Amino acid sequence: MLALALLPLVAYFAFLTWLHHRQTPTLLNGSLDFTLLSWGLFGLITLGPGRLVIPLYLFTAWGNYTWIFWLFFYFVATHFFASRLANRFVVYNCRRELVLPAFFTLAKQIDPKADWSGNVLALHGLGLQWSVLNDRLGNYLLFVPTNPYNRNPHQEKLQEELKNLCRTLETPKQELRWLWKTFTFALFAFIIALLIKGTF
Repeated sequence: MLALALLPLVAYFAFLTWLHHRQTPTLLNGSLDFTLLSWGLFGLITLGPGRLVIPLYLFTAWGNYTWIFWLFFYFVATHFFASRLANRFVVYNCRRELVLPAFFTLAKQIDPKADWSGNVLALHGLGLQWSVLNDRLGNYLLFVPTNPYNRNPHQEKLQEELKNLCRTLETPKQELRWLWKTFTFALFAFIIALLIKGTF
């Protein structure tokens, strides 16, 4: 059970470590980013909230059929929520002062009416507008659409252009303290949960 809970999480953190060791920023679609996170938490959710959906003893009583049902249920649930985040995207391993000006220059080439004010990047001619949020732990930027339920046909094309732009940008190496702090916190929380479970 310990391996089930920690292995997906370790794999997810290893993927983040790889992203932050690249020489260029990496842009991920919001759906893909959420999917990777949700499957990284698969083990913890299975042993935690998942027990409200399927009691743990059924995994023993029904054997592999229970795992098939749980994997299918988890896939459908994560796919549903991930599809709601298709309009947002995340840029990992970047610095705001380097990436945003480059993004704005590209936006101006695509849409002369583009505007960048404070934390808002808007392409008025295409009807696209994002709020740009910095994370407090590491070095990535989150682009959240001001109208998340408006499916714009220019969205995917622009994201692809920004992804290609990221491949041309260089990012100075940055410290990964946030990663180790987050991993240590997750591991500490899991050990505490095991101790509480053993006590009761």
